[in-house]
Amino acid sequence: MLGQGRTLVGRACAVLLACLIWAPAAAGADDPLRAESRYLFQPVPDGTFTAADGRTHRLSEIWDERPVLINLFFRRCTGSCSPLMHSIKRAADTAGGLGRDYAIVSLSFDPGDTPADLRAMADSLELPPDAAWYVGTADRDTIDDIAGAIGFWYTAVPGTDQFDHPSLLAAVRGGKVVRILAGNVFDKGRVRDLL
Repeated sequence: MLGQGRTLVGRACAVLLACLIWAPAAAGADDPLRAESRYLFQPVPDGTFTAADGRTHRLSEIWDERPVLINLFFRRCTGSCSPLMHSIKRAADTAGGLGRDYAIVSLSFDPGDTPADLRAMADSLELPPDAAWYVGTADRDTIDDIAGAIGFWYTAVPGTDQFDHPSLLAAVRGGKVVRILAGNVFDKGRVRDLL
């Protein structure tokens, strides 16, 4: 009988331990959803940006015509930016509809990125000039306002020319955030889900 009591106590402890371990993990699993919900249906500040071709655009002129997918990047990123941009390109190519159904605005948050850097990024993605994918930059206040509206953040890594930042893609319709996806890999299904 004593052996059975120890076994039951041992099992009870194991269940309690599992519950204690599972509870924080379950709460953490909801964090991205809670984070996204803070931004959903919130306005994205309008602003102007300069595209790689040198032309100036206003965000509202684009989102008044069709939904816009917005991501922030920087050209010299040695981590996630280039894979993210190429993943978005593959997904957009496969999903179709770019220009007709939606536009993409990819803005550099690095004040060191030049128009030549942005043209090089657009060229590396093999973007046709009329693709409705705008690669550009804006003044710091505009970038920071957009970043804050879509849940993006960045911080310089001391002693390097790099930034710490998440990878995300935000869908904006009529000037309001309707969806945010985090990660480096986007397939056509995920792009269509955003729209």
